[in-house]
Amino acid sequence: METEQQVKHAAAMQNNSSTTPASLSALEKLPTEVILMIGSEVCPLHFMVVTLVSKRLRSVLLPRRFKTLEFSGSLKRLAHDMKSFLSGDLKHLMMTILPTLKSVTILFKPYTHAEEITDLHLSTHRFAVVSEFISKLSAVDLISFENIIDREDIDFAEGLGNTPKWNGPKSVIFCGRRNLPIFSALINQFAPNTVKAVELPRFTAKNHPLTLKSAFPFLKGLKADLSGFHAPSRTLACMNNNLIQAFNFFFPHLEALSLIIWIVMRWGREVAASM
Repeated sequence: METEQQVKHAAAMQNNSSTTPASLSALEKLPTEVILMIGSEVCPLHFMVVTLVSKRLRSVLLPRRFKTLEFSGSLKRLAHDMKSFLSGDLKHLMMTILPTLKSVTILFKPYTHAEEITDLHLSTHRFAVVSEFISKLSAVDLISFENIIDREDIDFAEGLGNTPKWNGPKSVIFCGRRNLPIFSALINQFAPNTVKAVELPRFTAKNHPLTLKSAFPFLKGLKADLSGFHAPSRTLACMNNNLIQAFNFFFPHLEALSLIIWIVMRWGREVAASM
């Protein structure tokens, strides 16, 4: 239960931010998977506001900060770590944390030179392990795929093609480098209409929605990066009529569309401006 001091602090922060009661009310009515997609890059100030003044948003966004599991490495490393959770030393831990787990992040790194020479023929088996692990996450709210592979040495479509489809999570974030073959392979591995909210990788708002539409025509939430669009201002880029019409045509069931433009500040740091 909030203390009087917390309530006053939240009210003061709300007065000093662009967050309004109307915007909070609209957010609270959205499905959980859409809220997670929108809140994936909320700045610290706005995160404090929404989690203090809204019990609904607090119950969705706060657990993700603490109940998350991250994997990082080459396909060889990922398969090794995930197999430990499936049938190895960490199986009991997996059974313990899975009922309360809220989000999982998987970072795909390229094979090392040594792994390319000796292990490339084992990719199919390793994809099967990774796919089996993800198939256990249907009750998890959010999964993030981060990719820093810019080559096509590993065929994700072939590796995942013979594995069972995934029935979740319902909210998926794609980040990292642009790689349409990897994006297509991952998005098509989900069972039809399983995913309800998606964040596209950066600089892919023009091309990736076509692939997304074929897999999830009933998408409810979408976040797209417009940094690659040329416009006099970021506001005009986000209000581009042709772009809005295209999203509306591709995804007529959208309940939330979040458009982001990354801005490089003078000191070199990138910040996201969203609409």
